[in-house]
Amino acid sequence: MVGELSTAVRRLTRRQVAAATAAATALLVVAALSGWTLLRRDDGNTVEAYIARSSLAEQRELRIGVFGDEPLLSYRDPAKPDSDRLEDYSGFDIEMARRLGAYLGFRPASVKLAPTQVQNRARDLNEGLVDIVIANYSMTPERELEVDFSGPYLRTMPEVLMRAKDAPPSITFQALGGMAGRICTTGSSTSEAALNRKGIRQVDGVGQAQECVRGLLNGKYDAFVLDEVVLAGFRKSHPQLALVDLVFDQAEYYGIAVANGNAELKTLVDNFLLDSYERGDNGAWHQAWSGTLGQVVRRQQVQPRPVVSVKLRDYNDRRR
Repeated sequence: MVGELSTAVRRLTRRQVAAATAAATALLVVAALSGWTLLRRDDGNTVEAYIARSSLAEQRELRIGVFGDEPLLSYRDPAKPDSDRLEDYSGFDIEMARRLGAYLGFRPASVKLAPTQVQNRARDLNEGLVDIVIANYSMTPERELEVDFSGPYLRTMPEVLMRAKDAPPSITFQALGGMAGRICTTGSSTSEAALNRKGIRQVDGVGQAQECVRGLLNGKYDAFVLDEVVLAGFRKSHPQLALVDLVFDQAEYYGIAVANGNAELKTLVDNFLLDSYERGDNGAWHQAWSGTLGQVVRRQQVQPRPVVSVKLRDYNDRRR
């Protein structure tokens, strides 16, 4: 009897030990997994963590520098010349601004648009007047010394806008040279630099593209040289003007700019563009393009693959 009881106790003890061991193992696994989950949540490699460390952390509004005079690209309602509201602007760059704001956690009413000019874009960023610039900003080595670019987000080519009755199918720099003194472009633009490199220096470099269009319409200018995506919108608005192919093998790549050294905000914009690129037809870029410039630009366009140095863990989990 005593022997049977002793055996039962030993058996019970073994069962209890096995159960306790299994329970302890399960607890260790749960603890390890919980610890890993917490570690992942606190690793700082998330969109929210970067926002918290960025210049946007304490801001209630996102300020974006844009142009306001370029139809289908970045255009402000002429009836509301002082507005900074998204709803009073239209165009591809504006739609990109809207979607970037949402990605960064800002409601449309909290995204404020500030008109800028070509020569003021870097200054506006580095003096803190705006947080971001989306204003057909070509990425060049010289400009990368002044601002930090995310992108590219758009590829385009220089072309020429002329009065339709005077427009040939294509034009060379040599032919443009014969129009010296009657050529317009925006000052400090890559188009102005290209004209100068070709020896064409009698060019009016104006503050806003609309000035060149008005000059074409009233006969002051014979040619307006700038990027196709800018000129296509003006051609749509003014049927008496024609877009002419410029014989020039130089592509322009646009970037979204932040102030020099603003690494956290640049990383956030990088990841917004990456998310858009990977979503394809459902991405921010395609949705913005198809409803604006995609209706008029002759060359087929897709979003260029952006250069991303730091890929955030949840970059593609944001709701827009």
